[in-house]
Amino acid sequence: MITSVSFGEISKRNEGRVKNIVYLDFDGTITGAHGREVISSPLCEALSNKATFDERMRYKNEYDASDNKVKITENAKKFLQNVNKLHPQVKIVIISRNHENYIKALLEFENIDHRNITIYPRGAGNTIGPGEDKYKAVVSHEKKPECLPGFRLICDDDEIDGEEMYNGLKHTGRSQLVKYHNEKPGQFKWGEYFKEILTNCDIAVKEYLNGKIGSRFHLFTAKVDEKTGDQSFKDRYSQVKGDILKRAIINNLKNDIEKIDNLDDLKDFIKKFKESSEYMTLSKAQGLFTKVTGIQTDSQRAVEEIFSKALKDLQSPKLAMK
Repeated sequence: MITSVSFGEISKRNEGRVKNIVYLDFDGTITGAHGREVISSPLCEALSNKATFDERMRYKNEYDASDNKVKITENAKKFLQNVNKLHPQVKIVIISRNHENYIKALLEFENIDHRNITIYPRGAGNTIGPGEDKYKAVVSHEKKPECLPGFRLICDDDEIDGEEMYNGLKHTGRSQLVKYHNEKPGQFKWGEYFKEILTNCDIAVKEYLNGKIGSRFHLFTAKVDEKTGDQSFKDRYSQVKGDILKRAIINNLKNDIEKIDNLDDLKDFIKKFKESSEYMTLSKAQGLFTKVTGIQTDSQRAVEEIFSKALKDLQSPKLAMK
């Protein structure tokens, strides 16, 4: 017996599940000092102890006055804050041989919210903690039911530890694409890694292009504005909203593009489309992160891909026929 499943049912089933995971070391990666340099320091010992951890804000001045290498680097701080804004689409996992309380304290000192960050730390006393075997930590995390196949990013200043995490991903087979970065402490290019996340997590763009995207929940649902736009646009799209509206516009755009066989006509079409009510609707941010940052919407990027391919095909007709 074949049972049909609606998009809404699939969305509900996948709620709380994540396709994109960032695996990070802490000392020497997020901070500028290797773990060996800080694990026995007075500040680390104080913040790792539960009793003094409860009074951790007393140690913030000591942290602020400490060697810059011990601190979370400024670029790592921006990276963590930016990736946090992508939650739940992207999940941060810290795997470290340092203590959980120490890691949490430093994150708090830098105003980085760790509520949605999973930490695999050093064990207490002689107990081996999950962060001390990075291969097993990754395998364990990937086997959780909320982890779906998708994009993975790994950053670790220790080459052996980084390879352990990478091999853990290979063992589970959950990762469709892995970006692994091994740098010296303080040398990580966090701005580039954030761009990698935005580029490789463009799942919605692909779904817009292949017409499979359904209707997701958004804070700012796109819809036809009755006060603006031409009447033909309103008549054509007034009955739909959100992703269904944007998908309909893009599908019609692809059909219109296929009818154009002259390069000058295509360039004129692109110019007019970018001034149209259709493009204004595709430009409307539906998600909070897109609205706040002002980055291109998924549907805008899908349009750019459609235009880019059409221009390339007309500029290289022989290649397009192959």
